[in-house]
Amino acid sequence: YAAGIIYLRTLLWMGSIVCLIMMAVSFI
Repeated sequence: YAAGIIYLRTLLWMGSIVCLIMMAVSFI
């Protein structure tokens, strides 16, 4: 159960970082 929450949190975290990178790249 805890592993699932950690996995979901990591997925969200990675997704938000990718989103930020994509936005930064689009601004350049």
